[in-house]
Amino acid sequence: MNHTPPAECCAFESPILDQVLPPILIMEFMFGLMGNVVALWMFIFHMDEWKPNSVYLTHLAVADSIVLFCLPFRA
Repeated sequence: MNHTPPAECCAFESPILDQVLPPILIMEFMFGLMGNVVALWMFIFHMDEWKPNSVYLTHLAVADSIVLFCLPFRA
C-alpha cells in the first residue's frame, strides 16, 4: 500500500510570532469591541429612522463583532 506522509501545515511558525501575536490580537479585540459597542449603541438608540445605509452599517458592526469574538481563541 502506498502511503504518503501528511502535508505540512501552511501556517507560518516563528518563535517571535508566538510572543508578538497574542498581545496584538488582544488589543485588537478590546479596541474593536469598544468601537462596535459604541457603533451599535448609536445605531440602535439614536437613529430616528432606519435607512438602507444604517441597516447595512448595523449588520456590518454585528458581523465584525462576531469575528472579534473569535480573536481571543486564536491568540
